[in-house]
Amino acid sequence: MEETLQDHFDELVLCARLGELDNVQEITRILQTTHPEFTQVAQILGAKNTQGNTALHMAAANGHQDVLRYLLDNLTPAQINQTNEQGNTALHWAAVAGKVDSIRLLLEKEADPLVKNSAGKTAITEAEQVGHDNVVSFLLDNVDDSKIKLNMDDDE
Repeated sequence: MEETLQDHFDELVLCARLGELDNVQEITRILQTTHPEFTQVAQILGAKNTQGNTALHMAAANGHQDVLRYLLDNLTPAQINQTNEQGNTALHWAAVAGKVDSIRLLLEKEADPLVKNSAGKTAITEAEQVGHDNVVSFLLDNVDDSKIKLNMDDDE
C-alpha cells in the first residue's frame, strides 16, 4: 500500500517525538522532492498529524533540543504558536512536561506564554496545575509584567 501525504506527516511528527533529527530531515527532503507544491520547508515542518499535533509539539514536550532547534530555525513565527485540537501550543506541552530547556528555546523564538488553550489556560497555568514550580518561575521571569497584567485583566 502506498503511503499517503498524511502518513508522511504522521511519521515526521513521530520522529520529532522520538528525537530522530536525521529522520525528520530525511522525511522533509523526500516531501520536498515528491511534492513540488511545498515551496517552503515550513509548510512541511508545520504539518499536523492525525491527532492534530505538530513536530514542534512533540520535540518540545519530549525535550529533544536538536530537533527543536531545527524546527524553530525553519518554522514561521505564526507556526511557533500553532495550536493543536485542544488549543495547546508547543509551549503548553513543554510547560506541562517540565522541559525548561525547551521553554527557553521557544521563548527565544517569540513563543507566546499567554496563549490560552481551549480550557482557557496559559502555559503558566498548566505548569502550575501539574506542580512544575520551576517552570512557573522561569516563565514569569521571562514574560513582560505588563503582558501578564493584561492577561489577568482579561480573566476578570
